[in-house]
Amino acid sequence: MTSLPKQKSRTQDGKWFEAKYVDAVAVIGKKVPVSNIRLYDTTSAGGGAFIPEVDGDFITAFPGGALLVECKSSEKHESLRSCLSANVSTGQAASHRLWHRTGNPCIFLFYTEIGDMVECWHGFTVGTHRAEGKPLPKEGWLFRCKLSEMTELLKNTVFSLSICR
Repeated sequence: MTSLPKQKSRTQDGKWFEAKYVDAVAVIGKKVPVSNIRLYDTTSAGGGAFIPEVDGDFITAFPGGALLVECKSSEKHESLRSCLSANVSTGQAASHRLWHRTGNPCIFLFYTEIGDMVECWHGFTVGTHRAEGKPLPKEGWLFRCKLSEMTELLKNTVFSLSICR
């Protein structure tokens, strides 16, 4: 008897949290013009063909700039701090540092099933700490909130550009 492959949880797959980000941008887009562009790699394209690693999951353009976004999620880690080297590649780290140096904001959004929490990290902070092999600073996120509060905090912080430059 052949067993079925184990189904991935919503956070192992990652697409579930990426969809939550897309939903948040759609809500923000009702008040502010935005364009959300999906960047496809092998995993997000379905794994059928090899597509090289890309800088992030999305580029979200809005008045005043363009935002590079990488979404991460976990069912067992409480914070991106505890799984940085396992979940952020050196290529992604380099891309976020470069994106920041060009004057554009970049973020890592991390969702944990533990407490239904979201952390928003500055991409330059994540990229630099990953490259140097250092842990992320304790409470060094831009914000940490319940998933239900993510849209409002993105709108009032990240999309205002005040904390991402």
